[in-house]
Amino acid sequence: MKHLSLQKDDLIHVVDQLDFCLLVDGQDPVSSSGALLEAFDTIAKQLRLLDDIPLKISTVQPLDSAFRHTSVFPPEPHPLAYGRNSQRLPKFATTCIRSLEVMIQLEGSGNWPLDPVAMEKTKTAFLLKIGESLEDRGMFVSASENEVNVLTSGYSFLLKIFHERGLVMQKPVGDDKTQSVLSEDKMLFQRSQHSSMINGLHGRYQVYGPVVRLAKRWISAHLFSSFISEEAVELVVAHIFLKPFPFHAPSSRVAGFLRFLRLLSSFDWIFSPMVIDINNDFNLMDEKEINDNFMLSRKSYERNPHDIEPAMFLATSYDKTSEAWTKQSPSKSVCVILFYS
Repeated sequence: MKHLSLQKDDLIHVVDQLDFCLLVDGQDPVSSSGALLEAFDTIAKQLRLLDDIPLKISTVQPLDSAFRHTSVFPPEPHPLAYGRNSQRLPKFATTCIRSLEVMIQLEGSGNWPLDPVAMEKTKTAFLLKIGESLEDRGMFVSASENEVNVLTSGYSFLLKIFHERGLVMQKPVGDDKTQSVLSEDKMLFQRSQHSSMINGLHGRYQVYGPVVRLAKRWISAHLFSSFISEEAVELVVAHIFLKPFPFHAPSSRVAGFLRFLRLLSSFDWIFSPMVIDINNDFNLMDEKEINDNFMLSRKSYERNPHDIEPAMFLATSYDKTSEAWTKQSPSKSVCVILFYS
């Protein structure tokens, strides 16, 4: 600028990396993520130190996208979500408080019941006791049969218990014994694995988080966020970093976002599975298993080209059948509108 005799005010930026899409009141809410992490550390320590429950808590893992740097608008501290003894001046606040899901795991014990219903009731008893203990420590707590909601440090945390035995359990859909849905433990396990992998990927590619936020913002702006889960978007964006050929991995959020749009419209979703191998875990047997699962999901295509489930087949090391994020949605018709319109 010195050589051209230009002042700072003489320059106009024509490319702003689409920052305006991610701002709230002129600021990026990610800047307040330090307070969120501090609040989580506080409640995690409180949970691990609980000594008035039959089994101690061994693992506390956050599952919300705000903790893996991929939330479009991470929550900010809410003035009504502090402890009983906290003195906070009232300020403008949102009507609803977003609850951040947290998975907790108890230390091992051979006394857990084998019956699925009895195990769920045992979990409920633990949750009620955990809620009572946290309430005695000055936190606002609301306990239910499946979870405990805790308000502390300006945030709302939704605690759920995970147990390995529930991984093999399936829940029937209504009176139809031939159909089933994943158990709560299986879903918690998949979300736990997903969160860990995405956190690791963000550590390798610092621009990954901003690209995901732009992608989710675009999906939401087109009113499709109720059809495509957050995790599915994160995996599709991960693919452009892990398999960028013929390019290099994106180095800016705009480049990554444009690659995301290009991948959505150019990938052969009907005849190809999208394999996301974040930690390079797959061997030839894994690839064969994924291909077999994919071909099985496309058996009905010859009879009815519109009967494809899942329309987006996303295979990961923790989900080789694509049942976690895209089994029910989006449908083929939704994909056609979103990807090719």
